[in-house]
Amino acid sequence: MWYLKTIKFHNFLSIEDAEINFEKLSYPLLILGINHDLGRSNGAGKTSIFNGICFGLFGRVVSTLPVSIFDNSEIVLSLFSGTDTLEITRKRTNGKEGLKFVINGDKNTGNGNTPTQTQQLLYAHFGFRKELSEKQIFQEFLTSAYFSKATVDILASNDYTPAERMELIYRMLDLSYWDCGIENATKEATLVNNQIKKNQEFIEYSRTEYNELSKIDLDKELSSKKDWGIKLTKEIENSEELCQNYRGEIEEVNKLKNELEVVNLKINNLRSNYQNNITTQLHVREQNEIAIKEAENWLKEVSVIESKDAVGIELLNIQNRLRDIDELNRKINDRKIVPLLNTRNNLSNQISALELTLKRKISELNDGLQCPSCKTELMLKNAKLELMDKGYVKEEIQTIKKNISTKEANREELAEQFKKIKKELGLLEEEKGELLNRIEISQGAEVQKNTIVIAMQKIKEIERELKIREEEHNKQLRALGNEKDSILAEIVGAKIPKGIIEIAKQEEEKLKTLQNGLLSLEKELSVLKEKQERRIKIETVIKDMRSEIKNKNAQYKKTIFWVDGFKTIKNSIVDNFIPILNTSTNEKIEKMGMNFICDIDTLRATQDGKLIQEFNIKITDSGLKTRPVVSFSDGERRTLAICIGLAMRDYKIITKLMPFGFVLFDEVFDGVDEKGQQDILEYLIKQSNDQNIIISHSDTIKDNFNSNITAVKKDNITTIFNGIRS
Repeated sequence: MWYLKTIKFHNFLSIEDAEINFEKLSYPLLILGINHDLGRSNGAGKTSIFNGICFGLFGRVVSTLPVSIFDNSEIVLSLFSGTDTLEITRKRTNGKEGLKFVINGDKNTGNGNTPTQTQQLLYAHFGFRKELSEKQIFQEFLTSAYFSKATVDILASNDYTPAERMELIYRMLDLSYWDCGIENATKEATLVNNQIKKNQEFIEYSRTEYNELSKIDLDKELSSKKDWGIKLTKEIENSEELCQNYRGEIEEVNKLKNELEVVNLKINNLRSNYQNNITTQLHVREQNEIAIKEAENWLKEVSVIESKDAVGIELLNIQNRLRDIDELNRKINDRKIVPLLNTRNNLSNQISALELTLKRKISELNDGLQCPSCKTELMLKNAKLELMDKGYVKEEIQTIKKNISTKEANREELAEQFKKIKKELGLLEEEKGELLNRIEISQGAEVQKNTIVIAMQKIKEIERELKIREEEHNKQLRALGNEKDSILAEIVGAKIPKGIIEIAKQEEEKLKTLQNGLLSLEKELSVLKEKQERRIKIETVIKDMRSEIKNKNAQYKKTIFWVDGFKTIKNSIVDNFIPILNTSTNEKIEKMGMNFICDIDTLRATQDGKLIQEFNIKITDSGLKTRPVVSFSDGERRTLAICIGLAMRDYKIITKLMPFGFVLFDEVFDGVDEKGQQDILEYLIKQSNDQNIIISHSDTIKDNFNSNITAVKKDNITTIFNGIRS
């Protein structure tokens, strides 16, 4: 038996990070809940603890939740059995599941290639049968390790039928194996029966087709068709011989006609090729005529002398004039412009020097008038008069100013000369531009003249070629005409009996008709042979089908035998289990202080005398009176249901159908009075071999437990608190 050791939560439902050490807790263990968000105990995360155990073991949970809610969740679950330990780690990251388990610290024990393979290794380690599906294994686990309010209601509430209770018995006894056998055998029987029906239907269909084929005497029809085929073949041979004679007589004429047709084709091709060639040459001539016209129009527009020599002389004169202009331009630049520029620059430099000298002289004069040695105003006045009398400074200044004026006048005169020279240069440039334009026009005229000459030469060549081609064409036409006349003469000279071609044509049509008739006859013969083969095949198929139906009937009887056998075994297991269940249940009822006897029966007789399986409970009180379950209180019915459930679990443990030593009771004490709760707890305390865990939303029973776990939820986050009473 495997027991809970520890469990670690990470981002699992509302639990962010938590750890529970089950080894340090005493049992029975109470799990309470406080939901501060809703102000009640429901929704605090109590059942999430058991869901974490289920998720670690099976990758499934009790509640119906979308798989995506477990993204980025991780559970590390540790179990122990005697001295052996088992650690399971399961997590989901971005929609992908990861699973591994380690036994006694050996990391190589639980490494499958995929999570599915690892899960199968885990099932094998716990001893679950291979033929069970993952869903069946999980349901088998829940029926033994998880008692919910719904399970208790099925056993004791009036809201469920006896048939529904019977299904619970089947699950508790792990009869799904036999159910699989019954289901598979039933499917096999149904499949075999359907095959028998299909074979019978096919036989009926084939029999109808066989009867239709039997209405015709196929052998007689085949013989008649064969005789007719021999007759047609003989007629065809005679017609072919006659046609061969006609063909020899008209073959020569047809040969001559073919030759005549070839000659006519050559004549047509010759004419067509000649016409295409003439069209091409005429198109080329037309293009050259257009080019001549365009060149003449251009020459006319620019008024150029048409003579080629005149154009050449004009070009030569223009080029000589351009050289003269360039030479004149160079001389003007060298002899006039450059000296003028130099003279202007010299004058500018002289003016600048005179201006500096003038400024210096004026400055010296002023400095002399402001001499510091003149102590008084009278002395300054006398000194000024003395300088003025000398006069040489003033005259020098006047001379400098006069020279400046003269230089300025010379500079202006040079500027006027420079403008005139520039104007003369501009006129020369204009004349040069006109001459260049005339050169371009003269050159263009030369090109156009050449174009006219070349085009006229091309036209003459085309006319000569057209004349040559016409002569060659007429020569070839005459030769082909002579050949045609010769063939026609041979055709006229051939001696063919009158009307022989028409007679041969009729005979050919007759031969074709006979051959088509023979082909139709061969098709009819083929159809008759197929019908004959089909009838033989149908006879064989019907025989085989009857043999197969016989075998299928034997197989169907054998399959039905197994269906009945599996049902008998299943019912036998239930019948043997019921006395054990009654004994174990009544022992638990007595230990829990209830004064009545429970009798569970699974057979009920119908009005027509048949026995059907149902889960019925009969109660006999201390006065030996039989009472219906409905006459008991809710608490008494729940206690009875717990006793029945524990008895079923004991049976599964004894028969080694359940490898786990922990049980979770999820809010099954609701409606049970304090005395009943105390009786149940005392019984569970004595079951020291089990880890009995009780989930309740009522903390009034907290004092009855030495250990408890409280799930506190606030702001949608659940925190786990362990409580151990000293």
